[in-house]
Amino acid sequence: MRMMNISEIKKLRRDTALLYAGGHVEIEGSRPESPGVYMSTAFVLEDLDALLHAQQNGGYMYTRDYSPNHICLEELVAYLEKGDACVCTASGMAAIFCGLLSLVKGGDHVLANAALYGETYDLLENVLCDYGIETTFVDFNDPAAVEAAIRPNTKLFYTEIVANPLTVVVDIDRITETAHKHGAKVMVDNTFTPGIITPLSHGVDLVVHSLTKYINGHFDVTGGAIVTSRELIGRAKYFMTLFGSSLGPLDAWLALRGARTLDLRLAKQFDNAARLAEALSKHPKIQAVHHPSLPTHPQHELASRLFSGGYGAMLSFAMDNSREKANRFIRALRIIQFVPTLGGYKTTLSHPTSTSHKDLSEEVRLRMGIHDGLIRMSVGMENPDDLIADIFQALDAG
Repeated sequence: MRMMNISEIKKLRRDTALLYAGGHVEIEGSRPESPGVYMSTAFVLEDLDALLHAQQNGGYMYTRDYSPNHICLEELVAYLEKGDACVCTASGMAAIFCGLLSLVKGGDHVLANAALYGETYDLLENVLCDYGIETTFVDFNDPAAVEAAIRPNTKLFYTEIVANPLTVVVDIDRITETAHKHGAKVMVDNTFTPGIITPLSHGVDLVVHSLTKYINGHFDVTGGAIVTSRELIGRAKYFMTLFGSSLGPLDAWLALRGARTLDLRLAKQFDNAARLAEALSKHPKIQAVHHPSLPTHPQHELASRLFSGGYGAMLSFAMDNSREKANRFIRALRIIQFVPTLGGYKTTLSHPTSTSHKDLSEEVRLRMGIHDGLIRMSVGMENPDDLIADIFQALDAG
């Protein structure tokens, strides 16, 4: 029986294609039902002709460059994001770094959304500036401010579709139109929103993911991915290989395994998040709840237009601006665990001022709306009534 190629797989419905994309590993005379883990540093070549063929066609030589596990995972992630090509990296931040360097160089200007993951903000503000890449941070939901911040050397617009941790939704259609009008490219971190939007379909030029989060979804992999066109992928691949930031074969295998159930997990997580957001919005000790499913969310209508199948599984809520009260709340929880990551099958929470945004000044954090009473929650697959009961008893205990 002949195995389907990726062109044939793309013609299938998504829930079927997720089970077959990235499963093509040939062994003479047969093939494994599940691809193996190729724990080899390098691959034996027959002669110099074989070496040349591998060099010209992306063949297997050295695992820092390629391995069968990378190829399988990259095919699946490219399918998920409707991209031409994908490069997987050792972490989400490695994907962001290599993606940025593939699009900008010294003397270029980046226009970035003011609401960003803290370490991305740190990279743009405090690292790339030392190499002649300037960044201006502006509210991407303010068209006039965006236009005013554009310079002749603006080469890139950078944003997340849903900002971490306040779930601010960006009108990516408008941002892409504006950027391309001025000759700039658009790069998006889609870690928060797999399964509900494919930014490349909205004109975005390059998408990055932390595979650590939803795509793997099982708390046992650290990885990243860059998805873009065949035209742009070469430079991203070059930096990934040069910096030695490739994903290990076992991690690639685990992420591929995790991605097979992505849509099943997300459907439950999206529903749970919407139910938690509604319940939390009615509790007297909660001052604000941030989730696009709520009619009170400032971008609820925008999210309803952009997203398909849900509003995401990330939410945040604000209590009193008190580290002590936040600590008492965290200690009182029985089911939900304090883990500084997101996207797994269990519900976890994080304290942004102490984790993702700890390296930012208090002034910058407060300008973003992040204070000691803000809790970010990654909603999992539990029974939602158990989650609501756990949160409410912890709130009452505090």
